[in-house]
Amino acid sequence: MQTMSKVLVLESSPEQRAGIVDALCEVPCVDVRAETGDLSSALRLLASESADVIVAGTSRIADVVALLAVARECMLEDVVVHAPAADDEATKLWLACGASHVVVGTVHELAQTVGAVAKDRASAPVPSLAKKVPVRAQAPDELGPAGPALDQASLAIRMVAKANEVRAAGEVVDLAEMLRAAFSVFRRVIPDEVEVIIESASDTPLVRCIPRDMERLALRVVLAACETMPWGGKVWLIVEPQGEAHVRLEVIDTGSGLRAPTNVGVRVAASRREPGERARLREIESLVTQQRGSLHIGRAGDGRHRLEIVFPAA
Repeated sequence: MQTMSKVLVLESSPEQRAGIVDALCEVPCVDVRAETGDLSSALRLLASESADVIVAGTSRIADVVALLAVARECMLEDVVVHAPAADDEATKLWLACGASHVVVGTVHELAQTVGAVAKDRASAPVPSLAKKVPVRAQAPDELGPAGPALDQASLAIRMVAKANEVRAAGEVVDLAEMLRAAFSVFRRVIPDEVEVIIESASDTPLVRCIPRDMERLALRVVLAACETMPWGGKVWLIVEPQGEAHVRLEVIDTGSGLRAPTNVGVRVAASRREPGERARLREIESLVTQQRGSLHIGRAGDGRHRLEIVFPAA
């Protein structure tokens, strides 16, 4: 009988967590016992349900650092951290925090790594201590009784600083390809009656962005369009160049859309919008600003509602 490794998944991003779970469910020897986006829930699950392997996404750095500390206390050695944007320094910091493996890649590469860990556990049920990484940079005597806690706090601060540095730099991506990959996962949260169509021009430049925030922006825009199409319809995401230095993401839907402004740009008097619509628009505006983009709302030539976001090319 095949030995299964029980896996707990912690990832605060629902979309990313769904992608991780889907990929893990395709791997033999892996039994995803629980998945959560909340640290306290993960700790309760660990207390009530034994786990052989923890898989942690890095959307919320502080939660993962805390979970690694608890895993060490529980003598749970197989903690796989998924850090798609990590560089060599960040990878070393995750290992120093107690991760047994750090995967810098796709969820499918993550699943392959977890599968390899599960096979190793099946062939050698007693965990090896060889892959333990020393957590303290200084000897306990030098730091006193509070040494481990102080050093762990130092590592956490460095991890957060590194994450902020990587986040601020962003990544250079093909926007259309990123959206296609994202909406293959998002499909589950979009009404069945709504069809999302992604089109792109072949000569579109790459953009520098924070991928998760860009995916979140696209999802929020599409879900806002879905709310205006209660009986179904279509949403087009069209990616094309705008001059030589910018990339335009045009969103057109067959619903009533976000109400168009009376002037050029996106600002509209608050009294002209419903509270829910104003909240959606504020969130979209904030996400566009984070990506250094500009937002315009209007109508396409055939009368359909159009939302246009322009980003600087990489």
